[in-house]
Amino acid sequence: MHYDVPVEGKYYMILAMCDPTTANFNITGNTMVMNPYGHIPARLYGTLPFTRVLLNVYVILVIVWAFRCIRFSNQLMSVHYVISIVLVTFLVDVVVKWRNLNAYNSTGTYVTSITVISLFVSAVTRAIARCLTLMIAMGFLLLPPFIVDSASRAHRSGKPASAWFSWVSSTSCFLSGMPSPRPSPHPPT
Repeated sequence: MHYDVPVEGKYYMILAMCDPTTANFNITGNTMVMNPYGHIPARLYGTLPFTRVLLNVYVILVIVWAFRCIRFSNQLMSVHYVISIVLVTFLVDVVVKWRNLNAYNSTGTYVTSITVISLFVSAVTRAIARCLTLMIAMGFLLLPPFIVDSASRAHRSGKPASAWFSWVSSTSCFLSGMPSPRPSPHPPT
């Protein structure tokens, strides 16, 4: 039996037996209710379009980040590589979550393998993001090698003001998007 529900709301299914001579009987069957938009419950339905929008935002963000990293490849620091890893794992996490929600919406049950992969990728993503936050808070990954090399060379020459100026100059050039002046291979005399 099939019945298209015209309006959302509460419905009751009643089964009647009109033969008074019947004493005991056993009825078996399944009742399947599907919303017009799929199997996903109404309280979770908003997560499906939100996850789709989030997926598009992450794709755009990763593409923009990749182009910026390629454009300024000579100025990349190790923190940029870790940020790239975090962005890619967040993208993979959203892709797996979106796939999991789509599978649930089409079948009405969660696919165990996709759910396990989703949980694993989500845990790895958050762990990497927390490690990145911790490394930045501790001061790791922040200076590119040419800034450290230039500053240490200027400090060895006995000019700490020159080391400070070199660091500030290189950092401001990196943040503004201008090419950074490379230190000369010859130490100052």
